[in-house]
Amino acid sequence: MGSAGIRLSQLNASSTVLIDEDNATAIEDGEDENATARDTQRTMIYLTIAFAHAVRHRLRGTPPWADIEPFVAAIHHDSMRQAKNVPDYIMRLMGKQLGYIRRQGLVSEQVIQNMDERLTSMTIVLAACERIHNTPLPFAYTLLVHRTTYLYCIMLPFGLVASLGWVTPLICAVIAYTFFGLDALSEELEEPFGLAANQLPLTALSRTIEINLREALGETDIPPDVTPINGYLQ
Repeated sequence: MGSAGIRLSQLNASSTVLIDEDNATAIEDGEDENATARDTQRTMIYLTIAFAHAVRHRLRGTPPWADIEPFVAAIHHDSMRQAKNVPDYIMRLMGKQLGYIRRQGLVSEQVIQNMDERLTSMTIVLAACERIHNTPLPFAYTLLVHRTTYLYCIMLPFGLVASLGWVTPLICAVIAYTFFGLDALSEELEEPFGLAANQLPLTALSRTIEINLREALGETDIPPDVTPINGYLQ
């Protein structure tokens, strides 16, 4: 779960740096170039927001359309719904948009290179999270842990009763609680992307990315922060 959290934090950082690069664009003289650059910037940032939401929904296995379609041009909606991997599809749209920016000469080559590096970082984050999501603990490992824990806790009192006497049940209860707790923890760590209380707050993370990027664009009609439910963020 810690590795997954780090990866998603890197996605947040890459998204923020990406808009910093967009804000650093060398816009040429003239109103037409200025308007084109701003429209292109908005498109790129909206695709970044859609990517963050799409990653969350892919990891949780939920339908993403309500969250991502407002940020993707309508011309792409049909093909996006047919895509097997929606975050990868959005990343390809961002790559095409970056190519358009380069062809139009809206930014310097140094900024193009930096933006390309950010897109690569976001792709690496997606791949890492999918590896975590698609790699369960081997059944043999889980079975061995269960059987070893039960056998150890059953045999432990017989080894301690001679030296501990009447406090043996108390000591064995504490040790058993620890072992069974570690066993349950391993099952929690196997799937860190769900909606349980101890799993990663992907909704809050993706909402934070959306708020940060839309504020950087100067928008005021932005959604509120996600509030905890029963003390837990989702």
